[in-house]
Amino acid sequence: MPSLSTLKCLSELFNLPVSYLGCFESLPEETLGQRIKKARMYQGLRVAEFAKLLGVDQKTINNWENDRRKPLSKHMKEIKKFVDTSL
Repeated sequence: MPSLSTLKCLSELFNLPVSYLGCFESLPEETLGQRIKKARMYQGLRVAEFAKLLGVDQKTINNWENDRRKPLSKHMKEIKKFVDTSL
């Protein structure tokens, strides 16, 4: 599986969505963390990029994606936008 950075480069080169190249459909989505990670990757966002968009640090994203912490309600509205459009 190529890295997300590689997928982004290929996406631009072939003018195809990252989601198409990444085949992220098979990623699990049983937990909120798994759904967040799948949505982030589906959008072609690295952890740092997603953290910046949401105004949190990378450690927070990692905690959410690994189900160590749940997002605060103030972040859920933004996260929901990504999850709903990706799944």
